[in-house]
Amino acid sequence: MSATQPPIQHGIAEELRKRGFRFTPQRHFILEALSAAHGHCTAEQIFEVVRVYAPGINLATVYRNLDFLLRQDLVTSATIKDNQVIYELRTAVPHHHLVCQRCDATLELPHAVIAPAFRRIRDDLGFDVSTNHIVFFGMCAHCREGTHAGTMII
Repeated sequence: MSATQPPIQHGIAEELRKRGFRFTPQRHFILEALSAAHGHCTAEQIFEVVRVYAPGINLATVYRNLDFLLRQDLVTSATIKDNQVIYELRTAVPHHHLVCQRCDATLELPHAVIAPAFRRIRDDLGFDVSTNHIVFFGMCAHCREGTHAGTMII
């Protein structure tokens, strides 16, 4: 992990300071682990990476900081198979996932596919949806058709 902050972390550090919060070394390492993962991680996976660079950190600290970053809307989370929670850096464009309950395949679902539903909820019900990371469970085409050869994660 680098000593200098990548641009995404610099922006997050500045945003936290503007909000009156400190950008602690623990937050730096956690955000760097999320950034390096280029996708979703569990708290345990983040902990395994961070403790290499910060041996004094513990899993509870990782969870506390992830909770803080979630409340600051800088990180998103989703619950997947077996109630496992995954985390990633919040992106400008929301995205979602389709998870097959038979083979565990995970497919990314672009927000454009469900954006009309978000708009309709706002227009018809006067409710602004803030969720930007939804997981839909079901059965993939391969399993439904009986042609799946194994687990695939995209």
